[in-house]
Amino acid sequence: LFTSAIKSAHINNDPYSAFMRSRIEKAFDASLDLIYPNLYDTNIGDSNYQSKLEYLKAVGEMFPTKKLKAITEGKDDPTVPHSVYYPYSGSVIMRNSFDEKKAMYLAMHSIPFDGHAHSDISNIILYAYGKPLITDTGRYGYSHGKISALLKTAKAHNIVEIENVDPKPHSESEATITHFVTNPRFDFAVSVAKPYKDIDATHKRR
Repeated sequence: LFTSAIKSAHINNDPYSAFMRSRIEKAFDASLDLIYPNLYDTNIGDSNYQSKLEYLKAVGEMFPTKKLKAITEGKDDPTVPHSVYYPYSGSVIMRNSFDEKKAMYLAMHSIPFDGHAHSDISNIILYAYGKPLITDTGRYGYSHGKISALLKTAKAHNIVEIENVDPKPHSESEATITHFVTNPRFDFAVSVAKPYKDIDATHKRR
């Protein structure tokens, strides 16, 4: 999406301003955290678990950001934080390195808006040393079949279910990240929500 926008502007002889480009690069870096940690799709929402190394290298010719270089080369840069919190999307990314051989990565999402409409408040995704340990189920297809419907439910995500209690939509669950701390010794985050219909139960994940 980002590369298409830049190419379209150049084709029409209307290149983006430096300010707009910097905003696009920030959005691009955020997508690297949320969608392509350790060079793989994270299976959030509508993605699949496949290597994106060559694709990201090609994109890097247009967006040569420090974060992209650190991820594609597997080298830590003291000016690029490993861990980050995105308040708008209610997402926390915690990692110890960009080197795939020693990297541990954990993502936790308390998305406050409905978005892709999966029941996945406080869902976590975990990678270590280049291997997926806890992943999102992603999608099966854009159909109305049984599998597609199942993959949107709480059963298909790494969250806490209450038997015979339906989940609320994200926008009604008061989902938020209440704490985020990152330093050289540890990362710490807390997700809080009230994601269950008809009962006043709070789910907290730390």
